Amino acid sequence: MKLKSEMRSSLLEQIRSISLDDRQERSLRIQSFLKQKLQDRQGVWAGYQALTDEPSLDWRQVAPQVTWCFPVVQNLTMEFVRDGQDWGISALGVREPQKGFVVLPEQIQGYVIPAVGFDRQGYRLGRGRGYYDRFLAQCQQIKIGICFASSLCDELPHDEHDLRCDWIITENGLVKTSTQKGDIKWS
Repeated sequence: MKLKSEMRSSLLEQIRSISLDDRQERSLRIQSFLKQKLQDRQGVWAGYQALTDEPSLDWRQVAPQVTWCFPVVQNLTMEFVRDGQDWGISALGVREPQKGFVVLPEQIQGYVIPAVGFDRQGYRLGRGRGYYDRFLAQCQQIKIGICFASSLCDELPHDEHDLRCDWIITENGLVKTSTQKGDIKWS
């Protein structure tokens, strides 16, 4: 099996070969599937601001009844902020709020998480810095992975500490992982 860095490079190359129009169309399909799955959810949920090679979602369209919070990385740690204001680009190249209210992990109902790739066991291959892995290590809430179908692999290299998602959504629909925990009963 390839090393993580080799797999990451290979998957990013595949993603970047998809035209911008095609990525936007795939993102809309992913958004539609996620919207269906979250239509009855309430409370605070964690989203993300997409990098150019990640599915881009309009969170107000996904679940307008949900209060969305977004990650902010400072001093090698990640936290989530709701009611974000004064958005800027972080040192990591991610759009994040400069002001807002920090949400405690236990206040968040679920997490919608991007990745370079996922495997069918729910393992996530991120960008290699471990922010999501560290933050979510102790979180028991639902974790929904988001990626393009071309980034869904049968198996990815992983370490014991690597994050696993309970569900994955691609432009082709919902993928059950081997964790299948939580109260979301999706068919």
